[in-house]
Amino acid sequence: MDLLLIALLIGAVVMLMRSMRPHQAVGQRPARRSLPGAEHNKELAERRWAAVRRVAEEDVTQLGQQIAATPVPDAIAPEAAHDFDEALNAYERAKEALEVSTHPDDLQWVTRSIDDGRFALAKLEARRDGRELPSRRPPCFFDQRHGLSVTDAQWAPPEGALRDVPVCAACDARIQDGQDPQARMVETAQGQRPYYDAGPEYAPYMRGWYAASGLYMMNNILLGTMLLNAMYYPPGFDYFGADGGDGGDAGDMGDAGDAGGDMGGGDMGGGDFGGGDFGGFGDFGF
Repeated sequence: MDLLLIALLIGAVVMLMRSMRPHQAVGQRPARRSLPGAEHNKELAERRWAAVRRVAEEDVTQLGQQIAATPVPDAIAPEAAHDFDEALNAYERAKEALEVSTHPDDLQWVTRSIDDGRFALAKLEARRDGRELPSRRPPCFFDQRHGLSVTDAQWAPPEGALRDVPVCAACDARIQDGQDPQARMVETAQGQRPYYDAGPEYAPYMRGWYAASGLYMMNNILLGTMLLNAMYYPPGFDYFGADGGDGGDAGDMGDAGDAGGDMGGGDMGGGDFGGGDFGGFGDFGF
């Protein structure tokens, strides 16, 4: 009898101790504790993604403004009408690509479409002015908003070697006069930097502009910059680090605005887009 009483008392104590624990479903694992700083790193990664996406958004907006400002006469030659339609279609592709972008890889489809649209407008302008049609050249290396390059100029980044880069007329004149070209500046944690020295996440953005010009030119113009290796990261690469950390020499992003989308591989990486030839790197000559 005494043994039975002792066993009952022990069972009651065990049940009482269990009832005092926080409720947890059977088979459910305890919630994982976040590493110190994880939320902060995630926020920084989101800001960096928002920053590079905003740069592409500015380019899309500029193309739309250029199309809206293009005079189109009532009586337009079929060739000019085709150029205008090409520009409009490229603008729509760029907008759609930007809207669904969730990863830096997606931005290469945005910039490639914008480049197509700008070239179509350049042809339309030449036809309107009675000039010879322009040759397809890459945009100005220092700021793609400057438009198509007109020549190659020798330039070297700080402590780097001279190389030929595609430039617009204005940047070429500044280089010839011994002045720094007007590079596109973007926000980083270290303050404003040229886009080509702002972080590896700008590599796909730049790939869309220049990869069609060939592997040699890509390597040549990026020699000595942090984007050279980033150009060859595999699709879906985590440009911000597994924990959302710094991502290269550019460091963590400062206050660059709200995030846009998640850090996934994106819906468009490597696939076809809009029925066109937006395939993998093969289409770019890689």
